[in-house]
Amino acid sequence: MSNKVLALETWAGRRYYPCEVLSQTRSKYRIKLLAKDGVMLPGKRYAVYGKVVSVPKHAVYDIPCN
Repeated sequence: MSNKVLALETWAGRRYYPCEVLSQTRSKYRIKLLAKDGVMLPGKRYAVYGKVVSVPKHAVYDIPCN
């Protein structure tokens, strides 16, 4: 599977967090977070390493492998 990142707009700018896509619906992905530190998701949801969450498809991007 290709490398994916979760992109979140924060007050400090756009932040990218590594993730793994597990499944998808028509408008969302279920992802497993691979970031070592916690991630504050929209709606004041806090997610830690290894947690499975649903996010909109427009928030997940491919990153090229060098």
